[in-house]
Amino acid sequence: MRSVYLYLFLFSSALVGAKEVTVSVTTPQLSEYTPTISVHGRLASKAQQKLSFKVSGLVQHVAVEEGQQVNKGDLLASLDQQEITAQQQQAHAVFTNTQDNLARAKRLYQQGLISNEMLNNAQTEFDVARSDLTIATFNLKHAEIRASGDGLVLKRYIEPNELVSPGQTAFLLSNQDAGWVLRGAVTDRHILNLHVGQSAVVTLDAYDNAEFDATVSETAAAADPTTGLFEIELRLQPTDKTLLSGFVASAKVFTDNTETVYLLPVASIVSGNKNSIDVFVLNSDNIARLATLQIAFIQANTVAVRTPLPANTRIVVNGASFVRDGMRVQIGAEGQP
Repeated sequence: MRSVYLYLFLFSSALVGAKEVTVSVTTPQLSEYTPTISVHGRLASKAQQKLSFKVSGLVQHVAVEEGQQVNKGDLLASLDQQEITAQQQQAHAVFTNTQDNLARAKRLYQQGLISNEMLNNAQTEFDVARSDLTIATFNLKHAEIRASGDGLVLKRYIEPNELVSPGQTAFLLSNQDAGWVLRGAVTDRHILNLHVGQSAVVTLDAYDNAEFDATVSETAAAADPTTGLFEIELRLQPTDKTLLSGFVASAKVFTDNTETVYLLPVASIVSGNKNSIDVFVLNSDNIARLATLQIAFIQANTVAVRTPLPANTRIVVNGASFVRDGMRVQIGAEGQP
């Protein structure tokens, strides 16, 4: 124990006898800060549609390529309609025949020449033929694909002379009128601070991190079972910039919480980690004391801390690396963050 006391005595004596270090100091600036939540994801059209044929058949004509702009009603592709047209014509012929049979049956029934059951059978045959004609006409109409709105062909999955089945995806189309969204995911800690309507700023790698205003449009009510994250959607405000589905995007969502922070120059940091920093605080006798402060954020050459600081607190800036805890210092030029 005597050796420990001797060491402390010698160390204290060395500090007292050491030449005082000249430093510059700063007074933290008080500021209001709105915490943000970072979101990363990809850009997508709000309305992306998978378009397909209603019936099977051979692709006769494909009118568009990937990346092509289309207008509402534009023809995208069509099937060879010979077989489908023949089916519609056959259904129409059967319909006409059953229609005539029903009219004749009604006349005979009124004359008492056939039973009510025979009349009902004629009516049933007519109803079935009418339904078959409706289906055949509908299928003929949907033997081609037309754009449901103004948009962009994102993907094309078919080629001429290819045999396709009903419901097989032929095109992926984005509807530009529906706008653009950033889809990403956040942790359970962050989802509690998010709700629809909050403002956000989206940056796109394709435009050298240019900023686009956005708002939170959707938040998930349950986590994804695979990732454990909660999906959210940010809707971008209309812009004249060309946007494409799949652009890499990042965003900062502004929460509703506002807190008071203290701004310091990064040069004042002696040590620290992602959550806190160590700085030297001077007392009234210019004695430096090491203090640990909680970080709110670091931006450029400024660090914001949450730890409350008394008014007129002096923080060592230049020369901090030469200062030790408990050392008396000389004050040079005053600095500001």
